[in-house]
Amino acid sequence: MNNIIQTLFLLFLTLNLYSQKIILKINLDSTKANNIAISPDGKYLAAACQDKIIRIFNTSDGSLYQTLEGHKTEILCIDYSYDNKYIASGGWDNIIKIWDASTGKFLKNIEDNKARINSIKFSPNNNFLAAAYEDGKIIIWNTTSWKLYKIITKHTNTVNTIAFSPNGLYLASASWDKTIGLFNVNSGELISSLTGHLSGVNTVAFSPDGSLIASGSDDRTIKLWNVKDLKLIQTFNRRNDGIVNTVIFYPENNFIISGNENNSIDIWDIKKMKHKSSLSEHKARINSIVFNKSDIMATAADDNSIILWDVSDLKYEQCYEEKLKAYSYLSKPKDEFETTEQYLNRLEQFNKVKEGLKTECEIEFKSKIQEKIQSSYSWVNLTIQALSEYNADEQQYYITVNNQKYILKMPIN
Repeated sequence: MNNIIQTLFLLFLTLNLYSQKIILKINLDSTKANNIAISPDGKYLAAACQDKIIRIFNTSDGSLYQTLEGHKTEILCIDYSYDNKYIASGGWDNIIKIWDASTGKFLKNIEDNKARINSIKFSPNNNFLAAAYEDGKIIIWNTTSWKLYKIITKHTNTVNTIAFSPNGLYLASASWDKTIGLFNVNSGELISSLTGHLSGVNTVAFSPDGSLIASGSDDRTIKLWNVKDLKLIQTFNRRNDGIVNTVIFYPENNFIISGNENNSIDIWDIKKMKHKSSLSEHKARINSIVFNKSDIMATAADDNSIILWDVSDLKYEQCYEEKLKAYSYLSKPKDEFETTEQYLNRLEQFNKVKEGLKTECEIEFKSKIQEKIQSSYSWVNLTIQALSEYNADEQQYYITVNNQKYILKMPIN
């Protein structure tokens, strides 16, 4: 009996304290989501579905909020504008549709190219909309007038995915010609063609700070590139030989998340340059992975489902591992002069230490965020044009600065 308890306890302790938790699972019944996007405010998730319908769900509970209908064929891609004004969608019917994000009202069609649309993205500054086509073209439109801005024809085969850099100055593309293109958005000029994949490139993504590019390919590898010198930094080989369909960076810049042909989602540690863990809840190929501004990750797969995950623990991982080293003696194998009871008590003590360290890391992380915010403050001289008498009941003043009226809260004490 003691041996069984010991084995179970060891198994429990080998599980990473920092794990990814499923928040909710959305069942799409008889259809599949080819691509998903989360609204900038994080409230809604839009799914481009194979049955020609766009479904929009509440991220709070997974309930269906809205359906948008108008495409004549399967929808392959979808995106929200960063100002939350528009939704853009495209697919097999060669038509880009623009929708009002707040009402779901159809606004216009864009039909400047007669080819399948594989990927569609708004620029972070909301000035541009770009689309990747089956015929190898990348087309950019001005979102103020919706007029064609640039046509890029540097690829020699299908462009599968495009991504804007966080500052909106660059556009990266993944193509079946085995290359990743890096373009200047304003001029449309090719900055560099990154080569190294042995098969077609399916996916590309910029890191949150814009310094790195990740790409995934049919050659079953993920490659990490330096944007500054355009050099290959690292190649990650898929552990179980799955084709890589989609990649995205974790918001804290420390991890790459990849979605694969063989149902799995992999997490890659780019500080240690190695595979960290896998998520295997989906039962078919992974089509799309997105994050909201916090730590909620959404994944869509060919198993007719969308899953929302809480992956916030990843941000504390490095801190936690460094602190845990000081207590490694508590997790050593059973000593020959140690009773089973003593050994299990030691492991229990180790588990309590782990929980405490997790809390420490969370507090330290939040403290660093506050320090960063406070360090960004700067003094400014403001001329107060008008100041009311103090309202003791409301504990506030009414002030006018630069012809704008404000309420200045000030406790009575």
